[in-house]
Amino acid sequence: MNPIKVTISQTGAGQCALTGREGDGLTVAFENEPPAFLSWKAFRQLTSMRAGKTPKPVPAPNGAPVVK
Repeated sequence: MNPIKVTISQTGAGQCALTGREGDGLTVAFENEPPAFLSWKAFRQLTSMRAGKTPKPVPAPNGAPVVK
């Protein structure tokens, strides 16, 4: 995973900058970006993506080796 820098300003309710839905979340600023209100779900998804978290590999059928 890659390190990311995040500043959390406050928590509360508001409109998510990604989904446009009202709900609970937090106001955050990622490195070199202006602060934005994100729902908790959007925050978790963005931090996972920015950290370079990769999904678990899917095993090949019948235990065959996976060729990339």
